[in-house]
Amino acid sequence: MAPTQVEGIIEYHSDLQKRFESQSTRIKNFWQSFSREQRLNCMRGKGKFKDTKILRHAEDAGFTVQKTMLACLLVPEWNLRDVVESGPEYFLKLLEHRATTSLSDQFWKGPEGSDELQRKSGAKHFKRVSGAHDLAGNADVEMMVKPEDLTRADPQMHYLLRLCSPGMEPSDTSQCLTNIGNLHTLHPDERERLSQDEFEALCNLANAVGFWNDIQPILAQRKPSRNLQWRFLTEMKQLEEELDTLRDRFDIRNIVYPISKLRNPGVAEEAITRMSEFIEEATGQTMASAYEQIIEDCIKELHRRHYNLESAQPPSKDPFGSSSPSSTAPTRPKSQIQQKPEKAKMRPSKPPGNEFPEEQAEDAPPAPAQQNDTPPRVYRVRPATSDVFDALFDKSVAQPPVHWADFVSAMVDLGFSVEPLYGSVFTFLPSAEMGMLQSFTTHRPHGPKMEKYRVQSVARRLNRVYGWTRDTFELL
Repeated sequence: MAPTQVEGIIEYHSDLQKRFESQSTRIKNFWQSFSREQRLNCMRGKGKFKDTKILRHAEDAGFTVQKTMLACLLVPEWNLRDVVESGPEYFLKLLEHRATTSLSDQFWKGPEGSDELQRKSGAKHFKRVSGAHDLAGNADVEMMVKPEDLTRADPQMHYLLRLCSPGMEPSDTSQCLTNIGNLHTLHPDERERLSQDEFEALCNLANAVGFWNDIQPILAQRKPSRNLQWRFLTEMKQLEEELDTLRDRFDIRNIVYPISKLRNPGVAEEAITRMSEFIEEATGQTMASAYEQIIEDCIKELHRRHYNLESAQPPSKDPFGSSSPSSTAPTRPKSQIQQKPEKAKMRPSKPPGNEFPEEQAEDAPPAPAQQNDTPPRVYRVRPATSDVFDALFDKSVAQPPVHWADFVSAMVDLGFSVEPLYGSVFTFLPSAEMGMLQSFTTHRPHGPKMEKYRVQSVARRLNRVYGWTRDTFELL
């Protein structure tokens, strides 16, 4: 596509956004009032709809054929029969998506707002199952090849497909990640084939598997099974299905338009409040109280079963021959345990973003009022360490690269310990004195320096994990 065509598309998309924002109500009223025949004539531009004013302006009279062709790229690639036969809502949803979504999002999500393009390395090895969706409403996919068939032709894809195979246990996943790390050590070019998202997904998976392997010797976890009809899993599945039915009825674009405003102060909180109110109005309770109710019911069921087992035990005999009922049974009445509390419909007393208050014991001391207002910690560091983080959080156009050895030295100076995870992936573990629980995992560059794109990625992740900024560090 020529540069002039690209500029034209951007220009007319901006024009379409402005007109839809000012005329959307009028457009919807017009279109919903049209009959099938009127919709057909409007789409074909016949009869009295030849000069329709729905999405046209007086200045549009000077449109050339080329500009009209470019303008057609900005509206959904509709099928005339679908627009005419499917009722008014079909066309309005497509038009709203095309007018309120950025051009880049439309390229990835398609004209109808659904993810139709796959751009990751394993896209050609999967296919979508027609009409099949998971509990979250995502399209179901299946693998078209066996991972073993790619062992020699593409070893990295072989390991990635194995990670996507059903039935993978943590031990199998850990071995597969180790093999990927060894492959990257022997063939560094294989690492470059992974996108940044794929690499971060592998890092997150490695953290999760490592955590599982650490706690497995301590906690004997029984494998979950829905076939046993466990109450917790059954009720959680029912709640997920109930919430999933509400997803199509709640459109965040009705609250935040354009979606980029979601980053503005206070907008996200308002969106969360509106979503919580919608869920409460539809279900009669907040989402937090629904999950809490399931947990409370399951705990009470455990108490009830324990009480029944204690009651079913034979009476114990003392050394003198007298018998007495067991004194270990709970004293509260059985009806009180079995009674299910009513789901009271009431508004939360605090913002919905913090609907999960920590329950404290009655004899526990109250938390200090200043706990939530604690300012972020400021680190007093050496000049060399300060220079490293100044370069990391530098947002200028000419952002300098950062030496990997300097970055490791700066993290160690703060109190982190460095451990190799697999291959060229390293984990930075905070010391107990730092008061942090979450580690930080990143990839060592093949050269001595982290270039600009990698420096920006590391800075964003440090800000997301620890809340660090350029002002977090001061000179000694």
